[in-house]
Amino acid sequence: MNHNKFAASLITHFCLFHSERAVAPKFLQSPVPMEVIAGDAFELEFPLMGTVPIKVSWAKGSREIRSVGNYKLKFLDNIAHLVVLKSEMSDCGIYTCKATNEAGSDTCNVEVVVKDRPVPPTFTKKLKPQGGALNTIVVLECKLSGSTPMDISWLRDEVKIIDGGRSIMSFEDETATLTILELQPSDGGNYTCKAMNTAGVAASTASLSIIDPPGFLRAIESKEMLPGTAVRFVSVIKGGEPISVIWYKNGQEIRPTRNCSMSFIERTATLLLDAVNLGASGEYICEAVNPAGKETCKAVLSIKGVSKDIDILCFCLLPYAGSQNWHKATG
Repeated sequence: MNHNKFAASLITHFCLFHSERAVAPKFLQSPVPMEVIAGDAFELEFPLMGTVPIKVSWAKGSREIRSVGNYKLKFLDNIAHLVVLKSEMSDCGIYTCKATNEAGSDTCNVEVVVKDRPVPPTFTKKLKPQGGALNTIVVLECKLSGSTPMDISWLRDEVKIIDGGRSIMSFEDETATLTILELQPSDGGNYTCKAMNTAGVAASTASLSIIDPPGFLRAIESKEMLPGTAVRFVSVIKGGEPISVIWYKNGQEIRPTRNCSMSFIERTATLLLDAVNLGASGEYICEAVNPAGKETCKAVLSIKGVSKDIDILCFCLLPYAGSQNWHKATG
């Protein structure tokens, strides 16, 4: 609707029949509440009719608004204008326009809501490549920041996943999760989490592989060694990659030292101990870990004590006949 033509038509019609007396101002429509984004400009327009001259004033709540600084006021062609050049959160409230002439006055109110400028979605923790064993549960997780409400969707190989059945989705505390129950071969692929709000769109993609859990084709074996010798524990590991190997002695993780080294080459895990002593005795565990699970094998290392025969010679300078008895002093 053209407010100018409408207002002018009403005024002309009114003046034709009531030219002998002044007509009080009357606003021609009730404005709807307005929502604006902080930092944006906005304008309020109130068309009215009545006998000129008409004085127009504006207020927000009980505070009068003047045409200075961030506010611009004008009254042109029987339309009252209020322009806010740059909105702030403090500009929220009820705005009142009052029109007055010699015959009376009228007021019109409108609510203005200023909202924070929306922030587009951003992944603070992206999806990571994962692997899972068949018939297990896999959880894909990522974290986001940005303005709400935020719409979260999941895709596998660019096809949207429907929430329900073996695929369970959630979005709480800025964390988006996709839980896949009873993992099947067909669940492998590239998964994408897509986040959308009024300010933008963001996506994170990672692969999900169906892998076998680790196991041992050859387990480490218990050993009985002499002090000062080198000891080598060797295991051969099967299962899907990536596989990591951790060694433990008596429940404590073993760290590399000058006399202790570890390697994992072509699925063969080796722990080498140089010049062992009695302190090396204990239970050793080799742990193989991959995204589908973990497996362990164990062995015991015993260090034998050293015993030597000692020859003791005794010379007697005097003639001697009889038996000989030996005693070890206890003092």
